[in-house]
Amino acid sequence: MPMEFDPESELDFLKNPLFVKWVKQPTQHTDRYWENWSRKYPEKINVMLNAKELAKRLKPQEENKIDKAKFEAGLDRLLEKNNNELETPSPTFAYKRKESRHFWTWGNSVAASILLIGMLFMAYNWINRSTGTIPTTKNVAIISRTVSKGVKKTFMLPDSSMVTLNSGSTISYPKDFAENRQIKLVGQAFFDVKNDSDHPFSIKSGDLVTTVLGTSFDVKAYEGQSNFHVAVVTGKVKVATQDGIETEIVPTEATYYDAESGAISKGKYDYEELLGWKEKILKFDDASYREVFRILSNWYDVDFELDSEFTLKGNYTGRFEDQMLENVLKGMEYSTDIQFELKGKKVMVSKKSTLPNQ
Repeated sequence: MPMEFDPESELDFLKNPLFVKWVKQPTQHTDRYWENWSRKYPEKINVMLNAKELAKRLKPQEENKIDKAKFEAGLDRLLEKNNNELETPSPTFAYKRKESRHFWTWGNSVAASILLIGMLFMAYNWINRSTGTIPTTKNVAIISRTVSKGVKKTFMLPDSSMVTLNSGSTISYPKDFAENRQIKLVGQAFFDVKNDSDHPFSIKSGDLVTTVLGTSFDVKAYEGQSNFHVAVVTGKVKVATQDGIETEIVPTEATYYDAESGAISKGKYDYEELLGWKEKILKFDDASYREVFRILSNWYDVDFELDSEFTLKGNYTGRFEDQMLENVLKGMEYSTDIQFELKGKKVMVSKKSTLPNQ
């Protein structure tokens, strides 16, 4: 988010998707950015406050269904209304701010009314073109692929790219995907993307948008979880957050994103720990038991129930390759003080009992 943003009018603010995003869904990062920006440009605070009020009236992108004909019809109705009210005094509303006071008059100014609608309309169009979200294409069907818990599946996309979905994951993409290579992912998937410089390949997963031309990489963004990652095997990808923070990663590098704090970092990764699932490898490196049970639950389609009198302590490290759930649980029992009991699709977790010496 460059500090060189130097707007001349409210429209410049509304054309900035980061400003609109801040007004609609502020975060600690964006609050701090716009606070610093205000200190740098104190003479433009009034313009910013005006734009903020206008931005609050913007509808979410998915609700923006207005087309050119409807927009022009709305202008005609507005002009007619203002012509009928030219002889009627207009109310004046005070708009209060710190250190200054300005007055806005609405109703008897056709130009002001047209400017407001025009600014909103232009902002809608600009945001639709500029944000990292996947736009909805009119009359284009959306195809969804879902893999249930306990199952993994590999298939080919319409552009000949390959995708492997991990358990409990879903992807969706437009029917004209070969020309519009945009995917929405919930869960985890490995992509081997066919190179096509004319049609960039992008994936929206939670707050992250990953853009590539041709490469292979893993994306993890399960619903209800705050820790996401993008790990590159070949090529290069760009990862961007909704707050406008971007980073590029190359082979052996991964981007880690915390959805709760908005923090993003980059570093090396352990292949088996992040991508071993494709080869049926489970690897835990000092992982919390909560994370271990969550992964096992998704991998084997079971639920873990903890004994109310038992408190899990410490973390777990272990590796299993192509093993049944029973073998995994036995392996964990051998190296911990935990006892498991498998009942159908439930795993009862309790403290390992100690038998007296005989």
